[in-house]
Amino acid sequence: MPVISNTRGGNQTQTSITLMTTINPGASNTRTYFIYGTDPLLETGTTTVQGTPFALTNAINNTVQYDLAGLKPNTTIYFRVKVIAYTGPLMDRGGSMM
Repeated sequence: MPVISNTRGGNQTQTSITLMTTINPGASNTRTYFIYGTDPLLETGTTTVQGTPFALTNAINNTVQYDLAGLKPNTTIYFRVKVIAYTGPLMDRGGSMM
């Protein structure tokens, strides 16, 4: 079963940020996504993108990221991580950065 930990933002500028997380896929065939938007509940106006790396199959901690650019200055971005494990359940964990 995949484990998501240490979800955070980094490399922040006024118009960009790197969304990051650590995922241990537990040797399952796992796909990684970030869901982000300006709604704190991430219920409306969200965008889903593939993390890099997208496919994980090992049993070690992997840093997964997505570089988000073109943001309006001083905009708070909320995000969460989603993994789809073809051999396990769906998991997600959230975070926010301004």
